[in-house]
Amino acid sequence: MITCTHCGKPLTDPISIQRGIGPDCWRNRLDQDRTRNGNLFGNQADFSWGIDGKILWLKDNGGPGRSLTNDMENALARIQAELDQTPINGYTIIYRDSEGVWDGVRLTRFDLQAVFLDFQWLSDGRYPHYWSQGLDVDFYWIGEKRYEDARAKVLSVAARAVG
Repeated sequence: MITCTHCGKPLTDPISIQRGIGPDCWRNRLDQDRTRNGNLFGNQADFSWGIDGKILWLKDNGGPGRSLTNDMENALARIQAELDQTPINGYTIIYRDSEGVWDGVRLTRFDLQAVFLDFQWLSDGRYPHYWSQGLDVDFYWIGEKRYEDARAKVLSVAARAVG
């Protein structure tokens, strides 16, 4: 039997088992982090998104929650749930940050089943400070203010990589 490393209670949920910490202890830990770090671990990012060919784009809409940059893994988990069985790792991902600059997102780890579990935790409502466990990201510079220029730049790089 696997138990929580914080309180010793038995763990049954796959995500809790993977983490080694139950949902209540996890929430308490994240609440403590939020208290220490202000709103960084607060509400989810307010963003919009769409698909343009092979590009998945996201835009930070501002708002009172986390920035899209600070909530990217969770935002991508929510998008993956909406796309269902069409994996997001087949897209080139770009986003407009809170400064209005377009940059890129590279998935460094992607586990579709774990992302679906992430979405269940994110949707539950009891765990507003949950961090996605099914994917990791890395950011790269595009540095364009206009979507069309950012799109052209990433498509040009992709074409050179294939050719």
